[in-house]
Amino acid sequence: MAKKAENALPVSATKLTTEDLGTKRLTAGKLTELGQTFTLRTIEAKMSEKNGQFYILTGELEDGGEVEVVFSSKKLHKLVAKNWDILVNRRINISGEGTGFDREYSIQIME
Repeated sequence: MAKKAENALPVSATKLTTEDLGTKRLTAGKLTELGQTFTLRTIEAKMSEKNGQFYILTGELEDGGEVEVVFSSKKLHKLVAKNWDILVNRRINISGEGTGFDREYSIQIME
């Protein structure tokens, strides 16, 4: 018979994590066909010695939490920049399909 750990939490315990406190960060390269839905607020361009120019989209999740989508895709930047006026402050879903140079992104405006 397995011995119960002496410091195990009781079944009714509530677990709190630091993940609940911060901004949800993800890279566009990890987006699936299901994507990420949020209200788009800002886009920021940054430069890194190691990775060159990249962009950060910031927004608000449905539960009020913050999200950042980091990407370096010129195609995705062009899509966002070209359509910025109709995307900003709107609830959108960004998804990705494929890999490498064949990777494609889509943005759906949620009504």
